[in-house]
Amino acid sequence: MITVHLTAEEVNVVLQSIKNCLNKCKEGGPESDCPDCKKLQEVMVKIQTEVSKSV
Repeated sequence: MITVHLTAEEVNVVLQSIKNCLNKCKEGGPESDCPDCKKLQEVMVKIQTEVSKSV
């Protein structure tokens, strides 16, 4: 497991970038079984879960 320390601003940038990528996927996003989008969506949920714990 890797631990990375990010500022709140950096976390927001990462989450926004993931959302933008998922919305613009040429394969159709996680709903279309794009493996990259599925993994990105899992990472996004993981980050959001950790952020909600720290608030």
